[in-house]
Amino acid sequence: MAPVVFMRDTPKYISTSPVNYGYTNKYGGPGYNGGEYYSLASFQKFTTLEKVPTVWKNEPYTDCTVFPAREEFVDILPSTVLWMENRGCHMSPWDGRNCCIRIEDVCSHLADGLSVSAEENVLNRDGIKTVHQLTEGEPFKVNYIHGW
Repeated sequence: MAPVVFMRDTPKYISTSPVNYGYTNKYGGPGYNGGEYYSLASFQKFTTLEKVPTVWKNEPYTDCTVFPAREEFVDILPSTVLWMENRGCHMSPWDGRNCCIRIEDVCSHLADGLSVSAEENVLNRDGIKTVHQLTEGEPFKVNYIHGW
């Protein structure tokens, strides 16, 4: 299970190793999507967390190293997924109350499931694995450190 960092309203700063590039969630974009609002543009490439494309014309980029920000929106960034939940999930049981960051290392195409991840997609065309082929009799190891 990935760590969940619960926030108060005072800003926290996110620091990561250099970002080669990232994509915003493909289900982002303006409007309401299945109980959530997104402030980041739909499936847009970026090279720094300090300048990530948004849905707004008057503020086309936002700094995703500061949280909480963009209140009442949910924003997801893939591969190491930064799931930024800032009171933007209005479905039960959250009902717009949660303010947290979830950090998940993934091998997938966003949250699109196995079929999309197993097919050719923009991430694996760029060399990012979105699925592992397991072979019977061959161990599959994931070296990982988990801490709180």
